[in-house]
Amino acid sequence: MARDTISILDGSTFVVSDRRGDIDANPSQHHGLFHRDTRFLSRWRVTVNGLSPDPLSVEHEQYFSAQFFLVPATGSIYKNPYLSVIRKRMVGDGFHEDVAVLNHDNEPATVELRIEAGADFADQASCSGSSSSRTRSGARASMCFLAPATMLRSSTSTARRLRDRTCARPSTSGSSRRRSSK
Repeated sequence: MARDTISILDGSTFVVSDRRGDIDANPSQHHGLFHRDTRFLSRWRVTVNGLSPDPLSVEHEQYFSAQFFLVPATGSIYKNPYLSVIRKRMVGDGFHEDVAVLNHDNEPATVELRIEAGADFADQASCSGSSSSRTRSGARASMCFLAPATMLRSSTSTARRLRDRTCARPSTSGSSRRRSSK
């Protein structure tokens, strides 16, 4: 069964994703970032500590933007998540997404935030089942940001952004290697 989709658009640019904000194009999910009949992103996934967060809600009040409110799974209905993730996305003059990770615990936390991207440059007609062969094989890459405990304090403190702490190099082979951060 196909998951619910969220679509945002501006002119000839539009994005189709699931309720987490993830783009994962496959024959049953016609997801992607499209511009003028070409799919530029066929994969755009966010994971926290190696897992996809669960959707809480989606705010989709304007046609060109959406916000996705997510939490990591805890494995029990009796345990509250100590983190939440907010993805703010918009299209217009390109594609823009802000990802915020909030710590709701009193203790600092170390978090691995990974963004996986893939592009296939497929023709829009081929994505919807029509016969077209303008698909190029695409590369996949992933970026990983490791926020040390000193950066992710309680959400009641001053907000801190995940800046220049990267823990993986973009990779086209699907694997990523760790490197030390500055």
